[in-house]
Amino acid sequence: MDRSVALLSTRAKCKRDYPCAIRYLQQAGENALQRAANHEAITHLRTALALLPTLPDTPERTQRELTLQATLGVPLVMLKGYAAPEVEQAYARAWELSQQW
Repeated sequence: MDRSVALLSTRAKCKRDYPCAIRYLQQAGENALQRAANHEAITHLRTALALLPTLPDTPERTQRELTLQATLGVPLVMLKGYAAPEVEQAYARAWELSQQW
């Protein structure tokens, strides 16, 4: 299942179906987290975040980014520790986005 989700995200990116690619990348990142594949999770989640600017600036995009940033913080903590700058950046951005609601 995990490989097929990653494959679907790649196909969606190639077709420039970015909303679909972002959803699949998020799912692939969450699946990787469940397997404690932290490097893989970080890669999928960062790729999804990099594609977010292709979407219109809507509340749904803000919510998606909030979820991605908060999810990204988990594998970053596992690999780099709580004090790592990347962890602070992910959670600070998630907090900033949460304040928009």
